[in-house]
Amino acid sequence: MDTKNTFFQAPTVTDVKHFHSVRNIKEDFVYSILGLQKDQGVLIARRLVPLKSFKGSSREFMKSGPTVNLRRRSLEQMIQGEFSPHMAREEAFERYRQEANGVDAIKSGYAFIPIVWPDGRTRKVSLVNDLEGARILHYSFHYSGNRRKPLIRARSYLDAHQIATQGAKAVLRVPSRRQDHPDHEFRMYSVPIDDNPNKYKIILNIGTEGHSCEKKTHRIQYKNHSGKESPEHLNLCPHEIAGYWSIMNVVKKMSLIPWEMNPFAWPTEVTMRFYDNLLHRTLIKPSPHGHVRTLNDAEKEILLWGLVKIVGHKATFGLLDREVSGGKMKKLQDYQWTSGARYVS
Repeated sequence: MDTKNTFFQAPTVTDVKHFHSVRNIKEDFVYSILGLQKDQGVLIARRLVPLKSFKGSSREFMKSGPTVNLRRRSLEQMIQGEFSPHMAREEAFERYRQEANGVDAIKSGYAFIPIVWPDGRTRKVSLVNDLEGARILHYSFHYSGNRRKPLIRARSYLDAHQIATQGAKAVLRVPSRRQDHPDHEFRMYSVPIDDNPNKYKIILNIGTEGHSCEKKTHRIQYKNHSGKESPEHLNLCPHEIAGYWSIMNVVKKMSLIPWEMNPFAWPTEVTMRFYDNLLHRTLIKPSPHGHVRTLNDAEKEILLWGLVKIVGHKATFGLLDREVSGGKMKKLQDYQWTSGARYVS
């Protein structure tokens, strides 16, 4: 059986070339990657991260790159229109698809802003983190040895005096993707449970306490590429995303509100397959004299937004949570990912 060390094992350039017949591509990246068969691979022969704005730096781009911003509405507007996070993402992603072109189509994630204090920080989520959260969720269910006891542990604390206005709190234990790192234990707050109008504002304050990982470090406050100080952001990482999705599963018999108010883009099987191809079947050579390597997070993010641009929100992140919870579509944890075990001799 796969272990954490083997399931999350990333391929090397040699691995990709050994298991796949790799061809060079200079255009139509999304279509080429989307159509890859198991024994095929591609090498992107050009730079993807803008050199002028971000000096070609993946880390700088993921910190301060432009985002697809969900429209900020008042509580009254959300209640009147029953405007769930899913609807807000659909609106924003489709606006991006129709309006963004050229360099404007290059995004580092999507973002939403709470409508009430005390927090007020913009929540930023990268599509890469959504997909990595889905991989953690899959690993938790399929490699625990018992499907009824997934590796992610979620314990919700329901305070009757606060749950209606501030949401529930939960203690989470989420597997690390590194063999030499213990599980991540942290607290998540502002999880909507009650079906009342406050659910619309509660979810926008989603956050955690006591969690730090490589996806969050040094991303709280930054200067953007114009040199100006940007507002403070709260970057939500794969562990937090997988943790929230696990809470949805834990409380579903009591409440479907966490499903309805899910703040994270729920990937379709098309998107999962595309991301799996980015991980295991795609190489890049950013410059004529550069080295061939696997993709970094910024390049994966840019290509994922390219997929959204071409096929739209419904085909990429358009699963309705109520459809998933009703068992009408394949559950996220049951998507079949390529395991890194094949690269371990």
